[in-house]
Amino acid sequence: MNRFLLIVLTLLSLPALAHRTSDSQINLQIDSGIVTGEAAFALHDLDLLLALDLNADGAITWRELKASDAALQQILTTVIAVRTGTEVCALQWRNLQARQRQQQYYAEYTLTAHCPETNSAMALDYNFLQGIDNEHRALVRLAGELHVLAPGQSLTLAQRGGWQQFSAFVREGSHHIWIGYDHLLFLFCLLLPAALIRRDGRWQAEPEPHRILLEMLKLVTSFTIAHSITLLLASFQILSLPSRLVESIIAGSVLIAALNVLKPVVTRRLWLLTFGFGLIHGFGFAAVLADLALPIEQRASSLLAFNLGIELGQLTVVATLLPLLLWWRHQHWYRRWALPTGAVMAAGVAGIWLLERVGERELLTWF
Repeated sequence: MNRFLLIVLTLLSLPALAHRTSDSQINLQIDSGIVTGEAAFALHDLDLLLALDLNADGAITWRELKASDAALQQILTTVIAVRTGTEVCALQWRNLQARQRQQQYYAEYTLTAHCPETNSAMALDYNFLQGIDNEHRALVRLAGELHVLAPGQSLTLAQRGGWQQFSAFVREGSHHIWIGYDHLLFLFCLLLPAALIRRDGRWQAEPEPHRILLEMLKLVTSFTIAHSITLLLASFQILSLPSRLVESIIAGSVLIAALNVLKPVVTRRLWLLTFGFGLIHGFGFAAVLADLALPIEQRASSLLAFNLGIELGQLTVVATLLPLLLWWRHQHWYRRWALPTGAVMAAGVAGIWLLERVGERELLTWF
């Protein structure tokens, strides 16, 4: 029971804004030792390094952003560098602009780095938000290729093979499912009663292990197929939904899944409900790739790799839970106390998420 409660408490300690992305977008071109390009940083990320809200009214205005321009340039020069070997190139940040992307505001700069001629390969050192938010990612486009950098990583400024880019997106898909706390909580709510059967108004242990495996297979497969469909449609801009609506429905899906554990309404063909909500979760996954603007051929391979990474992350969750569920299903404490307690706590977190996303306001910053 202690192990189960530890899992639940861990979930409750996660950030409530599960899909507030932390990323930057950097586009680079190289010509004869000169690196040029544009870089955009989310204002809420820059605010972690330098207080941009000068009058503390809860909003960052253009005047406040412009007033912080010189200080921001100095900070960016210390956390992002272009070098050849061990020699750092002179990097300049200019032409501050404000942009809105995916309902988030960004500060955008043009950048120029002059590197001396040398036989050493040029590299980009990315230390933005290192030690502050290690879930942050930089999306770097170079020569038509997309690279993903975490804080503290470096990128050799040369084209790389297709397999390297494919594997990078597999890793990012796995990473995203592990930081997509609402997706994880939705899966937990579906899987935690998967080893039980509802009889005489209460949860009882399912005696046949093969039925448990079949039920989990149905749930995970339906979720996978559904989110893959809408991830594909949204990534190729065939179909889209407002992100606020998507995130609100995702929070609602977690709430419904949790309540269905407490007061089961859907007990047969639960996979159909999972499929329906999986379609919406796919739009949530697609939001991560929305601003990449990859060429069609790269978009297809990157999308495939990203989705594969998501599935590997999900399979890790299932593989971890399966042996525990097979054991817990025979434990009275699990059926009588742990399961409903976990469902109540999950419903509470999902309810907070839903209120925050509908109202676009952070209610409990400690969640």
